[in-house]
Amino acid sequence: MKSIPFGVSSFDDVPGLLRVHRLSASYASGGSSPVMALRQVDLTVAQGEVVGILGESGCGKSTLARSILGLLPADSRIEGSILFRDEELLGCPRSECAEFAVLELP
Repeated sequence: MKSIPFGVSSFDDVPGLLRVHRLSASYASGGSSPVMALRQVDLTVAQGEVVGILGESGCGKSTLARSILGLLPADSRIEGSILFRDEELLGCPRSECAEFAVLELP
């Protein structure tokens, strides 16, 4: 995954179709504390760029994708920023973000 490129002063200066900044996600568990699935993930995808996410089982690949698509379970907690064409998706009501929908699962 990419981080902010060398020489760029802030996340806001990074161009990209999709920009994920300091994304953290956790799931509720049967225990007293939540299970962290993502910690401070940064990712920038430019227009026309193809990106593959590789990693071991359980490292957060699916959680990252579900976070971007807004498909995490209701009991999950997510923090950070997900910008698509400079529009914040994180916390956006589904009715307002429908124009950004890429995929919807039943």
